[in-house]
Amino acid sequence: MFLKNSFVLLIALSAIACTDKKDPSGSPQTAITVIDSIRDIDPEVALTASEDFTTFLDHFSTDSVFQLSRVTFPLTIKQLGDGPEEPELASVSIAQKDYHIMDFAHNPAVADKTITQNIKINGDTAVVEIRGVETDFYTDFIFVRHAGKWRLKTWNDMSL
Repeated sequence: MFLKNSFVLLIALSAIACTDKKDPSGSPQTAITVIDSIRDIDPEVALTASEDFTTFLDHFSTDSVFQLSRVTFPLTIKQLGDGPEEPELASVSIAQKDYHIMDFAHNPAVADKTITQNIKINGDTAVVEIRGVETDFYTDFIFVRHAGKWRLKTWNDMSL
C-alpha cells in the first residue's frame, strides 16, 4: 500500500511541476527549439565544420572500429619493390582482412630513441611522417579530409 501511495504522489507532483511553468519576467515569450545536429542550424555550417586532425588521429589510434570506418578498402599503398638494382615504388592493394590496425599514439620512450613522428597539415591533407633513427625506416601516411571527416587515403613506404 505504501508503494502504491508513493507512486501516486510522485505522479501528482510531476504533473504539478510540469504545468507550473512561468515566462521569465520582463522578457518576451521564449521559444525553445531542440537541435538534433549542426545540420539543423545551417547546412552550410555543417559542410564547413570539420574535425581537428590531432583529435582525429588520437581516436584513430585508440579505436579499431573507428579506424576501420575511416579507411576505404581496398586500400592502395606504395612501397619499394625488392628489385636488385634501383628499387621502385610499386602499388599494392590491401583488403580489409589484410589490414593491420595502426597506432600513431606518441610514445616518448620509443620516439626519443628509435622512431620519430612528424605531422604536417596542409589544408585538407595531413601527412604523418614516420622515420627510423639510424635506420632505413621511412614511411609517410597520407590522410585527406572529405566532407569534414579525416580518412586514411594511402601510405608510401620507402623503407629499404
